Amino acid sequence: MHHTGLLPNLYDNIWVLQQRTKINGYTRSGSIIGRGQILLYPSGGAVGTAADMAKFAMALFPKEGEPSILFENFYTALKFQPSVENILNNDENIFYGFFLFSEKNTEETFSRAIGHTGSTNAFRSLLILDIDNNMGVVVLENTRYGIRTTHRFIEFLLERIS
Repeated sequence: MHHTGLLPNLYDNIWVLQQRTKINGYTRSGSIIGRGQILLYPSGGAVGTAADMAKFAMALFPKEGEPSILFENFYTALKFQPSVENILNNDENIFYGFFLFSEKNTEETFSRAIGHTGSTNAFRSLLILDIDNNMGVVVLENTRYGIRTTHRFIEFLLERIS
């Protein structure tokens, strides 16, 4: 992941810092909002490309027998894959820092989908991982109004993978 910065000032990746000066977030009418940085550490604040986010998603779920770049032990990665029982018995809808996007009341068409979102006043990101179908989705938006479209997209996606 050579195009991702993690520090609030982005000094850990100068390329990301330079690219950040070239982008803006927008309102619905097209007015520029700005860059919308989060300066509260450790609130997340990872800034990077969709390609790097996809690499991270794939690294969370290595194929059996293949090495993981995130975990020394393959079975550690398996802990991030909630079972149907984990999801059905989870009242908080959070699993190791991921949100559970699975539909809990339809076990016969159950798909184990987890993900995480992030947002500032100018940008929104979404990562959804469908464990059973070995599929991931990355959505990046440069508007603060993305929450409405993001929730509709999640509903649309889950209807099709369930």
